Amino acid sequence: MFLLEFVMYVAPGSGLMFFIFRFIKARAQVSDARLTAARAGARQQGAEHAALLAERGMLAAQGYTSQALTQVTDALAVARTVEEVHADLRGLTAYLVDRIDGQAPTERAGRHALHGVGSPPAIGGDGQEGSGS
Repeated sequence: MFLLEFVMYVAPGSGLMFFIFRFIKARAQVSDARLTAARAGARQQGAEHAALLAERGMLAAQGYTSQALTQVTDALAVARTVEEVHADLRGLTAYLVDRIDGQAPTERAGRHALHGVGSPPAIGGDGQEGSGS
């Protein structure tokens, strides 16, 4: 009798329970796989978006770099022009000084040079001029 009940109720019920358990487990695995796929898709979209933004940023940076290079080139051209004007102005100043005051004497060497004297006398430590010591 027990064997008959076992064969008629317990065995099919156990088999049914086993298949229900396997079905639930398979559904959970499918759900996990879908969730993983959705996350991977979102990550891929995020990466593509980041790559697009980076590409746009690089293009903008290239534009800024080109603009900065143009500005540096213009600044160098202005500096060269200023240097040329400075050289021309020094030449003009020297010409005008020579024209107004005459040629500058070659003996004079700076603001401490004496007029009309070849070399200034040395003053020594003892107060005597020309002793040199």
